[in-house]
Amino acid sequence: MSNQRDDVPMITSLSPAARILGLSTSATLRPLLRRGFAPHRRALALVGGALGQRAAGTSVHQTTLGGVPVEIATPPRYAGAASIVYLHGGAYVALAPRGYRRLVTQLALATGCRVVAVDYRLAPEHPYPAALEDAVTVCTAERAERPHEKLVIAGDSAGGGRTVATAIALRDRGYELPAALICISPWVDLTCSGDSVTTRARRERILSPAGLAADARLYAGAEQLDSPAVSPLFADLSGLPPMMIQVGDDEVLLDDSTRLADAARHAGVTVSLQIWPGLWHVWHLYAGLLPEADAAMRAIADFVHEPSAS
Repeated sequence: MSNQRDDVPMITSLSPAARILGLSTSATLRPLLRRGFAPHRRALALVGGALGQRAAGTSVHQTTLGGVPVEIATPPRYAGAASIVYLHGGAYVALAPRGYRRLVTQLALATGCRVVAVDYRLAPEHPYPAALEDAVTVCTAERAERPHEKLVIAGDSAGGGRTVATAIALRDRGYELPAALICISPWVDLTCSGDSVTTRARRERILSPAGLAADARLYAGAEQLDSPAVSPLFADLSGLPPMMIQVGDDEVLLDDSTRLADAARHAGVTVSLQIWPGLWHVWHLYAGLLPEADAAMRAIADFVHEPSAS
């Protein structure tokens, strides 16, 4: 596979469901998140609960891996060929696997993989590097328990950034790398310096640039916002496994995805970048309800099972 691959989603127009959900998402979440995720943890937990319905046929159980709490989703007829460690979004300061149960179980159903959602520690109580260490611990524990299975790391928004950061940490510490990385609407630049932060501001349905800036400071702790430790866009990406990036064309974080793809390709990483027209930040949360989310899940499944991601 060439490392210069861009996949254009086959969407000519948004579905009626996407138009309705896009409007309702903008009406409910955009005003709530004007000052960021941190001030609204309780309200966001309620929103997450509404998205916590698991996909039919999947099973979910809670346990720990390496001492870190996780929620594991298993598809029907799981063959034990691959597992996905999933890192949820929430600007590093909010949400939990329970609010991602729909997305995670739909991902398990689409890919046929066991999906391990990490209940990592949140800022501001636990700033960097707490969440990163939890992710590394779960990845190494999952590898130790299932040494013959393919391991993939996936995540959205802040979790998409942490997906890249976790792979870098595994590389730098001498651990075996995952077979692939899946980055959904990733936040990889805590300085929020991409042009789309302003050019997409009117089209953005969820995030607020001012809110992102406030949450970034809470997570970074003693680190500078442009430090590669917290903004993996500025890190050495050489040697990382194949990477899929999916992002909506209406997102303020669009340039995080395009710049990540460019930086990874420059470092020799195989990248599949998909920019989905008319879609918003992590529309995958509506998988099972939204045709565009289901299509994105199928694309992820295809990527996970490609020979290059082995």
